[in-house]
Amino acid sequence: MDPAEKGLTVPKDRARKQAARAAKDHTSRAYMDAQRQLEAQAPKLRETPAAEVPAPVAVEMARQLHAAWLHLGAFKRLTEDYRITPPRKAMEEPTDPVGRAERQVSNLLFDLQEWAGRTAHASGAVSAEPKFMAHSGTPEAKAFGQLYPQGQGSGGWCREPGGTMPQPGAEQQDDERQRPVTTNLVGPVPEAAFSVYGYQGNPAGPAVRGTPAAPAWDARDRLNALMCQHWEASGDTPADLAATVEGLSHAAAELGNACSATLDELDRRVGDGRLLVEDTEAFTDATEQAREQAEHFEARPLARVRTALAGAQAALPGQPWRRGLPPAVRSVLKRLDGKDLAQIRYQLGDERHLNKQISKTRPTDYSREDVLRRVVAWMHAQNTVVYDETAHSLDEIYRPRPEDRDRELAAARRAIALDDKQQ
Repeated sequence: MDPAEKGLTVPKDRARKQAARAAKDHTSRAYMDAQRQLEAQAPKLRETPAAEVPAPVAVEMARQLHAAWLHLGAFKRLTEDYRITPPRKAMEEPTDPVGRAERQVSNLLFDLQEWAGRTAHASGAVSAEPKFMAHSGTPEAKAFGQLYPQGQGSGGWCREPGGTMPQPGAEQQDDERQRPVTTNLVGPVPEAAFSVYGYQGNPAGPAVRGTPAAPAWDARDRLNALMCQHWEASGDTPADLAATVEGLSHAAAELGNACSATLDELDRRVGDGRLLVEDTEAFTDATEQAREQAEHFEARPLARVRTALAGAQAALPGQPWRRGLPPAVRSVLKRLDGKDLAQIRYQLGDERHLNKQISKTRPTDYSREDVLRRVVAWMHAQNTVVYDETAHSLDEIYRPRPEDRDRELAAARRAIALDDKQQ
């Protein structure tokens, strides 16, 4: 019996501990009762019989659930890669709310997918009940492969960019990215080398498409597209530029590896007599120089640049327009209001390119380009992707303190709304 019930005096600290234990016991019982109630209400999917639906409907239901399962797996990897959930072993129970929710959804999806598999078997879409962990070659494993075709890697025909879910009877073939070579260039090496546009030789595009050489020319085209954006580069955010440097560092490493691998294959064939060159000395000298150049394609220098950029933030340099915005500037700003950063970036690139061409023949007015640069710099500094003319004007003219900015911006919006109403 509790000492207090006997009329005995209980010390204050002991009374607090007893009250805490009673509250914990009450909370635990309430939690367990709620848990049992939820389990009683949960669908008994493993006991639910298969549905009677047409075979195409059963196949599509199963594949929709399989796609959701793949999406959930991709979501789980993202949470782990970006440290949203703590890393854990395969069978370890998650301890964080996001991980526990993902585990619950995953279990429910797995049960739903098994039920959909039974429904597909009952409808006649597959010859056996598909099983995810069935041994290879068994009817269950073959049925699983028929129901969920693995055309693109590990069943990623839905979640990957450009992937489409195959409908019944229209399953996708092997992924072109996994087996990109569909033809080869036969015959001796021609005297005329390939070129990009065909000005100095045969155009490469139509000839190398589908051959083992196609990835090299595709990579050149992608890098050329990046270089052609230099007119719009002033609109790139600091994070854009850092990501570009990081991508180029990996591209440089891959370029060096690809060059070395190709040169190694050429050397082996010349060395064992499978490839006859007209001038062996010239070939050897050229390959040695090419290897020296390939050694300079390293990721480390660009990677150091990316490391040095960590934590960098955009700023709005220069003096504020204390006397107000010039009419020409205000006109440009009003037309940009509500546009996103990508649109303004393209406008800045077009303006830069136009001014470059005009400057070749006569003096050029760079005022609109300067305004666009200023707009982009303000958007970068504010970390916004949609332009707000009122907020930009306030920051340019008054440069309010951060703690006063929201209040002054609200007052400016009210004043503008009142002026518009009076007009």
